[in-house]
Amino acid sequence: MNARSSPRVLLIHPAHPHERTYPLGLAYLASAAQAHDASVVGLDLRLGPLRRLRSTLRRHRFDYVGITALSTTVDEAAAVVDIIRRIQPTTFVVVGGPHATLAPRDTLVRTRADAAVLGDGEGPFTTLLTGGLAGPGIMMRGAETPPPVHIQQNLDDLQPPDRRVFPLGDYYRGGIHGGERRTSVVATRGCRLDCGYCSAKACSRGLFRTRSIDAVVDEVRRLRHDHGVAAIAFEDDNLVLDAGWCQRLFEALAVAVPGMRYDLPNGVHPALIDEAMIDVMQRAGVRSLAFGVESGSAADRDALGRSFDLGHLERVCLHARNAGIITTGYVLVGLPEQSMRDALSQTALLRSLPFDMLHVSVLLDLPGQASPGIANERELRRWKQVRRAMYAAIYADPRRAVRVLKLAGGNARALRRLAARWL
Repeated sequence: MNARSSPRVLLIHPAHPHERTYPLGLAYLASAAQAHDASVVGLDLRLGPLRRLRSTLRRHRFDYVGITALSTTVDEAAAVVDIIRRIQPTTFVVVGGPHATLAPRDTLVRTRADAAVLGDGEGPFTTLLTGGLAGPGIMMRGAETPPPVHIQQNLDDLQPPDRRVFPLGDYYRGGIHGGERRTSVVATRGCRLDCGYCSAKACSRGLFRTRSIDAVVDEVRRLRHDHGVAAIAFEDDNLVLDAGWCQRLFEALAVAVPGMRYDLPNGVHPALIDEAMIDVMQRAGVRSLAFGVESGSAADRDALGRSFDLGHLERVCLHARNAGIITTGYVLVGLPEQSMRDALSQTALLRSLPFDMLHVSVLLDLPGQASPGIANERELRRWKQVRRAMYAAIYADPRRAVRVLKLAGGNARALRRLAARWL
């Protein structure tokens, strides 16, 4: 395909998952495309009916469409591509995201996209916009051998994400933090830990990179000044992996952006955080922190490569709660060699941990994981029943139920969203 001097680009987020997190990866792509004179339109199908896609395609002609896809949404991405093919058959379609990185051939077969992007997408996507069809991170449909995953070594070389293509005010509405103006920031990319349930290491080839602290602080400042943002969700895979760097980051934020609030929703490794780190986070304005517990069984955690001392977790979690930080524990069921009885037997221990909230998920069998999960639909239904039983037991504790009610501020919509996520 010949590159246009000013290509027209449509960036699409599929309708799932429903959680209204900010599409930060697409916002970074928008900035990268605009730096190459592209005009960019963003379309998040979580925010409205699918007919918006059809009407957008009928109103505007696009040279390129970029779609992000998880392993759980690749079929939905395929349905989006099918609509594009019927309305604009000559448009060049690119699919990126975790599934394209981990299973590029499967992505191209199932979606019939023209190209898949593997790894950090800004460089490969702009190569395609300027007429290139080969290079790190680009796999064309019909190719047999995947290329190397593209890794952006210096994160400060990237253009700041464009917050207008996907309007910031459309996201993070409701929930336990209410309707304040929030958005997400990523201060690091990648991870080098071998947690068996996680694909972050495979997606990044085990390379962990940090932005400069000055760059992160400047972005947070600009978000407050230009967009009226009151809170930031750090959506990093492993923000605390480099503890010294992370502590310096929050020390700098405490001084430079006083009054800003921060959430860490992605399940930090309990062994990587201590009371001193909690104190720095509290001074900076961290108000919520999630821990990746994964299992109450030490044997399960060891098998997952997620070893830590449960007593250390309890001390750190209690210290965080005493500092006024909302704490959440993430737990997995359906682990290798774990029976349903084993999972249910952990409920009493999990209830005893000093978390404000606990979330239970079923480990799915997805690309890039070292540990196999649940792939059979019948088995998945059975494990979801286990999850419901665990939730019922965990939140039967009146103190935790009252705590969640207070966190939600009595907001019925927030409680319904929590219940939908749990059940």
